Amino acid sequence: MAIDVYNGQPVVHKIRKGSPLENMLQPNDVIVAIDEEDTSCLSAADVTSMMVKRMDRVRKITYVRRP
Repeated sequence: MAIDVYNGQPVVHKIRKGSPLENMLQPNDVIVAIDEEDTSCLSAADVTSMMVKRMDRVRKITYVRRP
């Protein structure tokens, strides 16, 4: 998954084909928390790092779908 920052919030830019997140997240979704930890003000690199560190277990990703 590629993440950008838009208006100060981490936003999904792209989901890699075959990723477990492929059918869950979509481009433009705002990631607001991972495992109940607020990500709304984190950089794209920090959110990506958080995702990678937890990829060996089930993660709870809270997001807001933007039109």
